[in-house]
Amino acid sequence: MTDLDRMMNGFNDEIVKIARFGPLPGMLGSAARGVAQAATSGAQSAGGVLGRFAGRQAHSLTGWTPAGGVQSLRAGAWDTGQQLDTARAGFAAAKGQAAQGAKVQRGLMDTVMRRSDADVATRGLKKGIDDLHFAERAHRASVNAENMGLTSLPGYAKAMKTHGVGKTLSTGLKEQWHGVGPVGKGLMVGLPALSVGSELAREGGPEEAGRLSRAGARIGDIAYTMGPLPFAGQVVAQTALGGMGKRVGALFDKKKPQSATTVPAPPSLEPAGGEAEAGERIVTERSMGMGGSL
Repeated sequence: MTDLDRMMNGFNDEIVKIARFGPLPGMLGSAARGVAQAATSGAQSAGGVLGRFAGRQAHSLTGWTPAGGVQSLRAGAWDTGQQLDTARAGFAAAKGQAAQGAKVQRGLMDTVMRRSDADVATRGLKKGIDDLHFAERAHRASVNAENMGLTSLPGYAKAMKTHGVGKTLSTGLKEQWHGVGPVGKGLMVGLPALSVGSELAREGGPEEAGRLSRAGARIGDIAYTMGPLPFAGQVVAQTALGGMGKRVGALFDKKKPQSATTVPAPPSLEPAGGEAEAGERIVTERSMGMGGSL
């Protein structure tokens, strides 16, 4: 592990600690905001990678933004912008290969399937068009989320106040939804549903919370669908949403009946009245030591 890796791991651990102790990062106050800015400035002078990483986390928690904007930290729509540039270059190359007489680049499957140059060029052009459309949708959704301020938790709070909860959450979800393929979409829906469903189906032990309370705590997993929010902000949002979901679930949970364990008392050797009473005794010749015959 390099020194840079150790520094980044240490910074990440501190972010997790902050997420556990604070409520919403917008309430951290001017003191924490100043510390984050000072730490980020020092990190940026030490190295670009670490500086941008620290800057993204500080921005996600406090809303602080450098003079160059969030994209100078490679946050917001920066990634999708890079993907769009790559897709445009790929489309231009595929369009050139599809031109009459252009030499195509054949892949292994093209050779195995004995596809003609025209077929290869057509397939390449279709893929280039599909990739370009995908990148355009992803970038458009990412820009909308960035413009709404969804790159930080304070920005999220302000957007909900200005645009409403529904529009804010849907904008963040679209940024994630359009930025992944079919497998990613399945994970976005399936993983939170699986975690909530498993808690609802599980009985739970006597010391555990009720089903709805446990399932509500897993609602925090949807924080990873909150748009272009950097890691530290997602951790805090997950903790806050999980806590709220747990409390709401607890309101609807039925209290578990306390089953008292009773130990049966040993049977009494005395009669019910508490005093010894004489009973009949059957006396036989054998009990008297007398044989059956004289």
